[in-house]
Amino acid sequence: MRRDGPDDERRRQGLADARAEVAHLQWTARRNFRWSVAFGCVFFGLLGLWSLIAGDDPAPNVLMLVGGVAALVTFTVRSWLLLGAAAALCVAGLVWILA
Repeated sequence: MRRDGPDDERRRQGLADARAEVAHLQWTARRNFRWSVAFGCVFFGLLGLWSLIAGDDPAPNVLMLVGGVAALVTFTVRSWLLLGAAAALCVAGLVWILA
């Protein structure tokens, strides 16, 4: 016959602590990923702006510029959908330039 004792309570507390740490680690990883993608899009948006001013083909540069601006907006809106659209615009502009 098994009784609930201090060992079971410590095990439950340890499990709850581990779950809290894993949740915090996942939140931090998502935040870092979102910031990295957003800053990358902003970088390509600045490259698009620079190329647009230099007089290169305007269409792909405008795509990258709009993607960079949309990525800047995600810092206040915090929308994953908008960040995905910004990344898609930047990638489309970059592929268009490289093709």
